[in-house]
Amino acid sequence: MAYSHHLGQRQIAARAVGTTMFNLNTKLIMDLQFGFPPKQEQIEIVRRVNELDALIDSESLTLSKYQLVKRALMDDLLSGRIRVPDLSSSSLLSSAKDDSVI
Repeated sequence: MAYSHHLGQRQIAARAVGTTMFNLNTKLIMDLQFGFPPKQEQIEIVRRVNELDALIDSESLTLSKYQLVKRALMDDLLSGRIRVPDLSSSSLLSSAKDDSVI
């Protein structure tokens, strides 16, 4: 991860040894310096990430429930257990036509 940041790349390049092929050893890697936010900010970041994880879990569960309901409804419709009403004679269609005229 440090290598993907330009500051990390600079530190690694400055400490690498060798001319043809750069090498790093454990001592060189241990001497790398990283900036971290203050402890309180780290705690706040963790709290927010945990909240988002909980929200993702909750939304995933809700999505799974809706997918099951959809699958069951599709099965009922395709098997003929539930009949789709003829919308051309429905009062819903005539009220929708009335609403669309402004």
